[in-house]
Amino acid sequence: MKCFNHHQADAVGICKKCNKGLCPDCAVDSDAGITCKGKCETTRQSIIQRKRRRMLIFALLGIFYIMLGLLWSDTVIKAWHIFIAVGMVLLVRSFELCYSWIILKRKGQAMKTAN
Repeated sequence: MKCFNHHQADAVGICKKCNKGLCPDCAVDSDAGITCKGKCETTRQSIIQRKRRRMLIFALLGIFYIMLGLLWSDTVIKAWHIFIAVGMVLLVRSFELCYSWIILKRKGQAMKTAN
């Protein structure tokens, strides 16, 4: 396969974002894997950072709702179990995001060691 930008050069990898063949001059080996220099490189890094941020937000919100439900369990509010359920759903979503974030990081590290 040849490089998308330099048709005479052989490709050493494929961009994880746009699936174009890349030569050593066009490829950037990041934590997220091989990407094109420029836009694809920053886009892939921002995806990883966004997943990490969302994971932390969901975890904190889940803990907050569970604590709120536990605090209100002895009071007049009878819907405390709903707060605990919402908190559990948010924590499960946080674990899903954590898993996908770890997979993305591992794929990037595997691509670094392969080259």
